[in-house]
Amino acid sequence: GTMDTDVAKPLRKRPRIGIRLPVAKLLVERFRAAMPSNEALLRGALAAATATHGGDINALKRSASAINRDYERRAYESYVAAQQGATEAAFRDVLGSLVLDGASPAQTLAVIAAQAPALDEFFLSISQGRKKRAGGSLDVFCEQFFRMLGYAFDVHRPRSRRAELVFPGVTRRHPSGTEATVLMTKRVLRDAGPHITASKAAGGRIFMAYPIRKLVPAAAAPQDSTPPRTPKPRKKHTKTPRNHPGNHPATHTPSTTWEAFPTKNTTPLPPRP
Repeated sequence: GTMDTDVAKPLRKRPRIGIRLPVAKLLVERFRAAMPSNEALLRGALAAATATHGGDINALKRSASAINRDYERRAYESYVAAQQGATEAAFRDVLGSLVLDGASPAQTLAVIAAQAPALDEFFLSISQGRKKRAGGSLDVFCEQFFRMLGYAFDVHRPRSRRAELVFPGVTRRHPSGTEATVLMTKRVLRDAGPHITASKAAGGRIFMAYPIRKLVPAAAAPQDSTPPRTPKPRKKHTKTPRNHPGNHPATHTPSTTWEAFPTKNTTPLPPRP
């Protein structure tokens, strides 16, 4: 007989569900046309976050962490506002063209409800795009912030990896030397191993920048007034006979003879022949 080879085949990954419905495609196209680029939103957020420092390099260095938090907040608010406007423009142009002139509110709702599958694909595409945009915010911050400080570096973009900042330049990077300093950015550290290995093979001292959440300043940490507890020494246990006087309370004055604490079997053994 013939052997069934279907069992030996490796399991294939589930195909990625894309945008299939025509109305969903029109909504996404109109949304992307009205949405500003991620680079423009992030540059505007960083410019607003550093506007109060007036270009003072020392002030920028001292307030780097505060500037980054303000930059992240402004970037998110800018994206939410831009997303709201782009979504309204897409609904107005695409869904508005499906509603007949002079339609009643009930008829308008019926037209929109009939496009529920297309709306589902549209909102799924928006959520995926938001994750992709968030991944590049740290890259833009590091690159633009170091340019504000006047540092000399090159942006190296290796294939299949995130961009790297090479100080002072790519020409100083050698596999056998440490003349260059390489800064890579990661938002998730679980996939940083292959990137670090590949960058180390190219040469240079490797540094990594990644966001830290829920950072509590030392001054804001609660102060505990109670003294630290001293651990009690562990009591040393020794093996003693069950009938030993030391196993009884100290208030009891046991007899000095073992007969005062008989065992379970008190019958004397017969003499050995």
